[in-house]
Amino acid sequence: MIARETELDSSGNNNSDPGEIQSLHQLIAIADDSMSARMELLFGLGFITGHKTLYKKSARILNFLDQYLTPIVLLAIVLALLSAIFNITQLSIAASLVAGLSAYFSWVRSERSKNVDDAFRRKDMANAMIVANGDLLLPYTGNVFDFDAKYAEQHLSAAERMRVDMYVFAEMDNLEFVFEKSRARLIEDRYVVRAIKIFLARVENDGFYNVAKRLINVGRYNEDFVQTTTKLLEVAHSRFESLATSI
Repeated sequence: MIARETELDSSGNNNSDPGEIQSLHQLIAIADDSMSARMELLFGLGFITGHKTLYKKSARILNFLDQYLTPIVLLAIVLALLSAIFNITQLSIAASLVAGLSAYFSWVRSERSKNVDDAFRRKDMANAMIVANGDLLLPYTGNVFDFDAKYAEQHLSAAERMRVDMYVFAEMDNLEFVFEKSRARLIEDRYVVRAIKIFLARVENDGFYNVAKRLINVGRYNEDFVQTTTKLLEVAHSRFESLATSI
């Protein structure tokens, strides 16, 4: 088996507090069922930035608008009609505000739906790479499919190494896509958690972990994403160590 290297940054240091990593493990385990756990997880990993209280309030507003969008649109129409009939300036202003609000949220809803579709399409492309390069990539996906495969220790040709690197880059690019959309509040938190869990499943494979650790610092990703991915690598590494200790 390829030795799992522990240094996770360019200086060779593992910077995260073990208590923080353990907390992230716990949040990941319950994030699907708890909105507050999802929020803490995404803030902790850097998928959400800003003030937590403001984020909670904005999330409640978005949920309200999502639930009552149709009545809000109807209200805008009614206000506009009343304004036209009675020539009341205040009603005209209110109608414009409500119409603008409903138009904005309709756009946000459309973008969120589109981004989830795009994320699924990108994931399908990565899965297609696995299928098309099964023999080569099996050592880098073995744990994911619970397959007792021996990890690649033989020397890879330059062409094979490039194919492995491109596959790992594809998985990291998928995570980066979700990362950026999450920071812009243009993708549902539930899907962000799903993307995180998919990436962690990949990184729990020794071969994938070591390639990802090498590529994250040379892939020209922005600093925030590098820090988030490095933290996920540490989470996966700690889980790997826990499993190894229990055997």
